[in-house]
Amino acid sequence: MNLSAHQPNFFPWLGYFIKVAVSDFHIILDDVEFSKNNWINRNIIDTGGESYLTLPVNKSDTSKPINQVRLGQEYQFSLNKIIKTLEHQYKNSASFAFIKNLLTESIDKNFLYLSELNLFYLTSIFKFLKISTPIYKKSEIELKNNLKATTLLTELCKKYDCSNYISGVGSKSYIDESKFISNKISITYVKDLHSIFKKYELNKNSILQLICEEQYDINAKFPILVDDYKKNYLYKKQITN
Repeated sequence: MNLSAHQPNFFPWLGYFIKVAVSDFHIILDDVEFSKNNWINRNIIDTGGESYLTLPVNKSDTSKPINQVRLGQEYQFSLNKIIKTLEHQYKNSASFAFIKNLLTESIDKNFLYLSELNLFYLTSIFKFLKISTPIYKKSEIELKNNLKATTLLTELCKKYDCSNYISGVGSKSYIDESKFISNKISITYVKDLHSIFKKYELNKNSILQLICEEQYDINAKFPILVDDYKKNYLYKKQITN
């Protein structure tokens, strides 16, 4: 079985959701260290040029674990600004209604922590795309404290009896592949996701853009993308023991 894991990013790109969909289990790494200038509280859409959508966070919390990072006091103002940006770009799109309602609902909920807000968005997109993979928060899993990156991932795989870890290419810089091999766990890097995006002429920006741009019809196309990726790309980059 396959396991994947990732931080709770802010409306991540479609590749993340494909990775979740091809996994048997997915772990939200909600209590790992917050990373500045990353995708946990910002993302990009194309408005004729790159436009950053950013969630403000409490500056005194940026050295804490993600699930202890509080939203900035002005975050609801920022979400209203995001709604206006998307409305200007996609006001004639029927798909925009789903995103507008989602953002408006999140404003009404008065979230305190960044991870809670992002998990609300991720859960909603999982339902929208009909992703049935079991999702667990790392903070709610019984494991030893302060495990280093590779040990954490191998322990998660063993916890859920998974013999393959599905990893983003960026993880190559810190994963110790030898420890996976010694634990008889293979690694599959999702490098060929970019081939899927090129094949179906999809942009690599935030999932927000793909949902709002009706010509993609991402809700209907998503099962086709996942099936194609599983059959033709998933295991080409596998590191085995």
